[in-house]
This record gives sequence, C-alpha cells and structure tokens, in this order.
Amino acid sequence: MISNEHLAIPPDHPLAQKFYDAIEVQRTLILERNAAHQAGDLARLEIVDSDIDAVGEIIRSMQDEIRRERGGDETCTVGLTYDAGGYPVVDGRPGGPLLN
Repeated sequence: MISNEHLAIPPDHPLAQKFYDAIEVQRTLILERNAAHQAGDLARLEIVDSDIDAVGEIIRSMQDEIRRERGGDETCTVGLTYDAGGYPVVDGRPGGPLLN
C-alpha cells in the first residue's frame, strides 16, 4: 500500500476530464458563494453551500477511485497532472490560464 504520496491523474485517464470539470464547477460555485455572502443573501448561500458539498463529494469519490487503482491509502493526495506553469493538463480540455 502506498502512503503519503501525491497521485497525479494522467491527462488521458478516463476520470481526468470529469475531475477537471468538477473542479471548474466547484470554482464557479465558490465565486457564486462569495457574491451571495457579500450580498447578504442567506437563502442563496444555503443553496450554494449545499451544491459545493455535493460537488466536493463527487471529487472525493473520484479521488478514492484513483487511490484504489494506484494502491494508495487515505493519506495520499490526488489531483490532476500540471505543467511547468502550474496549469492542469487534461486531454480534451484547455490548458493555460482561465479565460474568465
């Protein structure tokens, strides 16, 4: 069993695009949460918090799947593969800085 290592998801792995997309949804939700918080919109804040939790659970399930595939335990971190500039590398998804 592998412990305390980072397990990078290869760019061509079947979960890479799904993981990338989930991270993008999570990022968008965080921006929406910040806006709701600043506006004092408690009802919207509750909804967005729930959505953030749901996306987080999806990400955790994909991380657990990678851990099982690679023989890693719960101490292993899991994330995308990144280039030298710090941008994610995923087949079929844009690299480089975010456009928005």
